[in-house]
Amino acid sequence: MNCKISGCSQPSEKDGLCNIHYHRSIWLDNSDINDLGILDFAQKIVPEWVRNETPDFHKKFFWRGFQLYKKTHINKYDRLMAEIAFRGAAKTTDAKILLLYLCCFGLEKFIVYGSETNTMAVQDIFEVRRELSTNPRIRHYFGILNSKKVKGQDGQWSRDAFMTNTGTCVL
Repeated sequence: MNCKISGCSQPSEKDGLCNIHYHRSIWLDNSDINDLGILDFAQKIVPEWVRNETPDFHKKFFWRGFQLYKKTHINKYDRLMAEIAFRGAAKTTDAKILLLYLCCFGLEKFIVYGSETNTMAVQDIFEVRRELSTNPRIRHYFGILNSKKVKGQDGQWSRDAFMTNTGTCVL
């Protein structure tokens, strides 16, 4: 029996879904703070970024972030969130995981990524872009996610901006 997703010819393994679609459905479920799909995504896609057990404050950060997608948040001020964490709390790693997740699933159309300095922000998006183009686990679960250069802040075609074929533009 094949996967129940139309156009997929892979054999069905779990709940009528092939291995790829089964994992993608789990990764998109971020409703339970103790079983977040984004954390399972990170552990399977970029395990080198998630070497330790995830602390509760990281779970709360991701969970609160995904709560902003609820339809009850109509006012733009209801969709703002700020997080503060101590030095060494893996804030950059969390931000890169979130950026990679949003790019893989195409959940946002335009993302402005910020950091302490422009150099650090460019380095972070470069690392995410490299994962999108070279990570074999991304290729297995999402296919080829090419990214192309777009005009960056300086108006030049540079490293500080890209667009994925999922329709996400990152600056």
